[in-house]
Amino acid sequence: MQCDHQSDWTKQFLPDGSGVVPGPIAVELYNTTEACSFNMTVRYEGACPRIGPSQPIKQPLSAGSILIIIFLVTAVVYLVGGAIMNKSGGATGLELIPNLEFWKSLPQLIAEGASFCWTSLTSQSSGAEHTGYENI
Repeated sequence: MQCDHQSDWTKQFLPDGSGVVPGPIAVELYNTTEACSFNMTVRYEGACPRIGPSQPIKQPLSAGSILIIIFLVTAVVYLVGGAIMNKSGGATGLELIPNLEFWKSLPQLIAEGASFCWTSLTSQSSGAEHTGYENI
């Protein structure tokens, strides 16, 4: 499509939905040994770049964005506050991290929880008798 501010497509359509394309149409035919193709150029006002001051789009924050902000602020307050409290108790290095033993054991706790969910969902038991529903 080629920019043309004078092109008016709204007046070219008939009540039955048919119509004609306004203005001249340039058609170039390319015939090569591999393929036959053509290039058609139509004048259209919508193809023109919009010139003017750009207005920033102001959208309110979504609920997910607000939750992420709250989570990050809470995490920073937790880490900084815990480190300050641990520092006042004489801790140094990794000991400054609040609840260090919990964070060290977290990967194992997650793996155990996932394993429990998997065995519960697939009705597998680990040596002990299954205490689920009985078959009818």
